[in-house]
Amino acid sequence: MTNGYVRYASASDERSERTESSFIIDPDIRKARTLPARAYSDPILFRAQRDRVFARTWQYAAHDDVVKVAGQVFPFTLLPGALDEPLLLTRDAQDTFHALSNVCTHRGTLVVDGPGHEQQLRCRYHGRRFHARRPVPFDA
Repeated sequence: MTNGYVRYASASDERSERTESSFIIDPDIRKARTLPARAYSDPILFRAQRDRVFARTWQYAAHDDVVKVAGQVFPFTLLPGALDEPLLLTRDAQDTFHALSNVCTHRGTLVVDGPGHEQQLRCRYHGRRFHARRPVPFDA
Protein backbone atom coordinates (compact mmCIF):
# COMPACT_ATOMS: atom_id res chain seq x y z
CA MET A 1 0.00 0.00 0.00
CA THR A 2 1.41 3.36 -1.03
CA ASN A 3 -0.36 6.70 -0.39
CA GLY A 4 -3.72 4.95 0.09
CA TYR A 5 -3.32 2.80 -3.04
CA VAL A 6 -2.80 -0.93 -3.41
CA ARG A 7 -0.89 -1.81 -6.55
CA TYR A 8 -1.07 -5.09 -8.41
CA ALA A 9 -0.38 -6.42 -11.88
CA SER A 10 -3.10 -8.14 -13.88
CA ALA A 11 -3.77 -9.39 -17.37
CA SER A 12 -6.71 -10.94 -19.18
CA ASP A 13 -4.59 -13.95 -20.12
CA GLU A 14 -1.01 -15.14 -19.73
CA ARG A 15 0.06 -13.90 -23.18
CA SER A 16 -1.09 -10.35 -22.52
CA GLU A 17 1.19 -7.65 -21.36
CA ARG A 18 0.96 -6.96 -17.64
CA THR A 19 -0.86 -3.79 -16.68
CA GLU A 20 -0.69 -2.10 -13.32
CA SER A 21 -3.93 -1.07 -11.63
CA SER A 22 -4.76 0.76 -8.44
CA PHE A 23 -7.59 0.61 -5.96
CA ILE A 24 -8.36 3.39 -3.54
CA ILE A 25 -8.82 2.13 0.00
CA ASP A 26 -11.04 4.56 1.84
CA PRO A 27 -10.82 4.47 5.65
CA ASP A 28 -14.61 5.02 5.78
CA ILE A 29 -16.08 1.49 5.64
CA ARG A 30 -19.33 2.87 4.23
CA LYS A 31 -17.45 3.67 1.02
CA ALA A 32 -15.94 0.18 0.77
CA ARG A 33 -16.10 -1.71 -2.54
CA THR A 34 -15.04 -5.19 -3.51
CA LEU A 35 -12.15 -5.89 -5.83
CA PRO A 36 -12.95 -6.45 -9.50
CA ALA A 37 -13.69 -10.09 -10.43
CA ARG A 38 -10.32 -10.50 -12.18
CA ALA A 39 -8.60 -10.15 -8.79
CA TYR A 40 -10.02 -13.58 -7.95
CA SER A 41 -9.45 -15.34 -11.28
CA ASP A 42 -6.37 -13.85 -12.95
CA PRO A 43 -3.60 -16.52 -13.08
CA ILE A 44 -0.83 -13.90 -13.06
CA LEU A 45 -2.30 -12.29 -9.95
CA PHE A 46 -2.62 -15.71 -8.30
CA ARG A 47 1.06 -16.50 -8.93
CA ALA A 48 2.10 -13.08 -7.59
CA GLN A 49 0.05 -13.59 -4.40
CA ARG A 50 1.40 -17.11 -4.01
CA ASP A 51 5.01 -15.97 -4.37
CA ARG A 52 4.81 -12.67 -2.47
CA VAL A 53 2.42 -13.61 0.33
CA PHE A 54 2.08 -17.33 1.00
CA ALA A 55 5.64 -18.40 0.23
CA ARG A 56 7.04 -15.74 2.58
CA THR A 57 4.72 -16.12 5.57
CA TRP A 58 4.15 -18.72 8.28
CA GLN A 59 1.72 -21.45 7.30
CA TYR A 60 0.16 -24.08 9.56
CA ALA A 61 1.64 -27.51 8.85
CA ALA A 62 0.36 -29.85 11.56
CA HIS A 63 0.16 -30.25 15.32
CA ASP A 64 3.45 -31.32 16.89
CA ASP A 65 1.70 -34.52 18.06
CA VAL A 66 2.16 -36.00 14.57
CA VAL A 67 5.79 -36.62 15.60
CA LYS A 68 5.51 -37.43 19.32
CA VAL A 69 8.66 -39.51 19.77
CA ALA A 70 12.24 -39.48 18.52
CA GLY A 71 12.58 -40.95 15.03
CA GLN A 72 9.00 -40.27 14.05
CA VAL A 73 8.54 -38.61 10.63
CA PHE A 74 5.53 -37.00 8.97
CA PRO A 75 5.75 -35.98 5.30
CA PHE A 76 3.22 -33.54 3.84
CA THR A 77 2.77 -31.04 1.04
CA LEU A 78 2.61 -27.37 2.03
CA LEU A 79 -0.36 -25.60 0.41
CA PRO A 80 -1.29 -28.27 -2.17
CA GLY A 81 -2.33 -26.71 -5.45
CA ALA A 82 -0.56 -23.46 -4.61
CA LEU A 83 3.00 -23.90 -3.32
CA ASP A 84 3.14 -27.71 -3.62
CA GLU A 85 6.25 -27.81 -1.44
CA PRO A 86 7.12 -31.29 -0.07
CA LEU A 87 8.12 -30.94 3.59
CA LEU A 88 8.93 -33.32 6.40
CA LEU A 89 8.28 -32.98 10.13
CA THR A 90 10.70 -34.89 12.38
CA ARG A 91 11.56 -35.27 16.04
CA ASP A 92 15.21 -35.94 16.90
CA ALA A 93 16.84 -37.85 19.78
CA GLN A 94 17.01 -34.62 21.83
CA ASP A 95 13.18 -34.37 21.55
CA THR A 96 13.39 -31.34 19.24
CA PHE A 97 10.75 -30.80 16.55
CA HIS A 98 12.02 -29.97 13.02
CA ALA A 99 10.51 -29.05 9.64
CA LEU A 100 12.72 -29.95 6.66
CA SER A 101 12.52 -30.18 2.92
CA ASN A 102 11.39 -33.69 1.92
CA VAL A 103 13.36 -33.59 -1.34
CA CYS A 104 16.80 -35.08 -1.97
CA THR A 105 19.26 -32.34 -2.85
CA HIS A 106 20.86 -34.51 -5.54
CA ARG A 107 17.99 -35.85 -7.69
CA GLY A 108 14.81 -34.26 -6.34
CA THR A 109 13.40 -37.61 -5.14
CA LEU A 110 11.13 -37.60 -2.07
CA VAL A 111 13.12 -38.75 0.96
CA VAL A 112 10.11 -40.06 2.97
CA ASP A 113 6.89 -41.32 1.34
CA GLY A 114 4.66 -41.77 4.39
CA PRO A 115 4.42 -41.21 8.13
CA GLY A 116 6.26 -43.59 10.45
CA HIS A 117 9.54 -44.13 12.29
CA GLU A 118 12.90 -43.84 10.55
CA GLN A 119 16.31 -44.70 11.97
CA GLN A 120 17.82 -42.41 9.34
CA LEU A 121 16.65 -40.33 6.41
CA ARG A 122 17.93 -41.84 3.18
CA CYS A 123 17.15 -41.06 -0.46
CA ARG A 124 15.87 -44.24 -2.12
CA TYR A 125 17.34 -43.23 -5.48
CA HIS A 126 21.02 -43.54 -4.60
CA GLY A 127 21.26 -43.80 -0.82
CA ARG A 128 22.29 -40.27 0.16
CA ARG A 129 21.67 -39.91 3.91
CA PHE A 130 20.29 -36.77 5.62
CA HIS A 131 20.27 -35.48 9.19
CA ALA A 132 16.85 -35.68 10.86
CA ARG A 133 17.37 -32.19 12.30
CA ARG A 134 18.60 -30.18 9.33
CA PRO A 135 18.30 -30.51 5.53
CA VAL A 136 22.00 -31.24 4.93
CA PRO A 137 23.38 -34.58 3.68
CA PHE A 138 25.81 -36.41 5.98
CA ASP A 139 28.43 -36.33 3.21
CA ALA A 140 28.17 -32.55 2.64
